[in-house]
Amino acid sequence: MTGLILHLVTQREPAGAQAIAVELARQHRACGRAAEVWYLYRKSSAFEEEPGLDLTTAVPGPWGTVRMLAQLWWRLRTVRPAAVIAHTHWCLALALPIAALAGVPVRIGVHHSLRDLYPRPCRWLERWWGCLGVATRLVAVAEPVAATFAGAPPSYRRRLTTIPNGVRPLPDPVTNTITTDHRPLIVAIGRLSVEKNHRLLIACLADLPWVRLVIAGEGPLRPDLRKLAEGLGVADRLQLPGALNRQELANLVAEAALVVLPSLSEGLSLALVEALGSGTPVIASDLPPNRAAAEGAARLVPPGDQAALVAAIRDLLTNPEARARMGAAGRRRATDFDPARMAADYVTLLDDHA
Repeated sequence: MTGLILHLVTQREPAGAQAIAVELARQHRACGRAAEVWYLYRKSSAFEEEPGLDLTTAVPGPWGTVRMLAQLWWRLRTVRPAAVIAHTHWCLALALPIAALAGVPVRIGVHHSLRDLYPRPCRWLERWWGCLGVATRLVAVAEPVAATFAGAPPSYRRRLTTIPNGVRPLPDPVTNTITTDHRPLIVAIGRLSVEKNHRLLIACLADLPWVRLVIAGEGPLRPDLRKLAEGLGVADRLQLPGALNRQELANLVAEAALVVLPSLSEGLSLALVEALGSGTPVIASDLPPNRAAAEGAARLVPPGDQAALVAAIRDLLTNPEARARMGAAGRRRATDFDPARMAADYVTLLDDHA
């Protein structure tokens, strides 16, 4: 396939689907393909160094959404990309039919999370578009994600394939930029939102009085998490530094005794793979996507089980040999998530469909 490969994402922000879209575009350009990422609206300044476009600079209301989609149609008609790859569920539901109306020949929808987590209207629309061929191909980023579409009609399942996400390893750490405190450090990574379940990890601090916690990420729950920590009397052992760049994150993870990811839901967690590759031991929720991603290289605990999470943290903090074994296993497992392989699989999919 020749021509522009256009990756579409709903909002510009530092999140998993956006990071994969940017990484794919970067990899495609590295192998001589033209590729860009377009965002339906701007929510932050993330990924500004990459070629891309914000269709609007504010979250649109109902009429704003209509104007935004009309602008998308006009720009697609002007640019005429060879393919559109939609990386978020609302892009799959709303932007792919616009791409079809604009005459884009190849239209791929990517499922980054479990279907049951999509809003009901989105589930209904994306099912129709997959069955009718508005989405010419569909991709799940992990087998457990693909499994949630097992009940779809045959016309949908014929278009669905699995391409595991590729994750660049974090850079080598260069310095400790967080603190000189030598108490054991737990690090959590992820957007400050309900599904990441950081409230549980903050509650665990009350049972771990010698431990400190840094949650790297930004999101709407920041005031609630700070209020919770104050109410539990652990605010002096909690830091919320916001979204960190990759070097800052590498420095932080290298300082940590453990990375803990207590999510209630995941697709394929980029934070989990990055943490595994760093060699820092990882505790994560026992969710099917985490189980498939870690393959025994992380300690898994039942989602939402505070007692089990506290017990796992205590066990690993007092067992340096186990931490060393887990760190080595994590490094080995992370090598299976190769961004170049991911990009090549998408190129094969595009070329086969051209």
